[in-house]
Amino acid sequence: SPRGERRAASVPYRFSYRRFEPVAEWSVKFFAASDTADARKGIGTAPILVRSLRRLDLQWYRPLIKELPLERWSLEATTAVTLGAGEYTLRSISDDGIRVWVDGVLVIDRWTHHESTVDTTPISAGPHQVKVEFFQDDGWTELRLDFLKALASPHSTAGPER
Repeated sequence: SPRGERRAASVPYRFSYRRFEPVAEWSVKFFAASDTADARKGIGTAPILVRSLRRLDLQWYRPLIKELPLERWSLEATTAVTLGAGEYTLRSISDDGIRVWVDGVLVIDRWTHHESTVDTTPISAGPHQVKVEFFQDDGWTELRLDFLKALASPHSTAGPER
């Protein structure tokens, strides 16, 4: 079996996959850049759009949210999340800049222009306040934030679920 247990040949083995997603309601404010040369300067101005999202998962070349400009925009997203018992990793995938705070502590700081990049940090079980700032200058847009729960198996030393 995948866990190293011996089984007789030709005996069916049940396999399943599930995605771990804690309940989170993201409050997201979108901003147009106040400086046409730098999208990072939009945060803190009057938002052009406010949305509630179940996941932070934006991927596109042209905005799928019609109210957003094609280039130079930013967002600020906040949520409260409670993670059950276990070990977790907070993972972001971003193109361009991202900053993430957990309970007021900056845990991911890649506030630069970059291609799709993965950043991770451990996060404990329990209740947390999470804040994300993101900016998009031009080209490909990618922003994903996931709470990954470590696998619980006595036979495995594998990393987080995917």
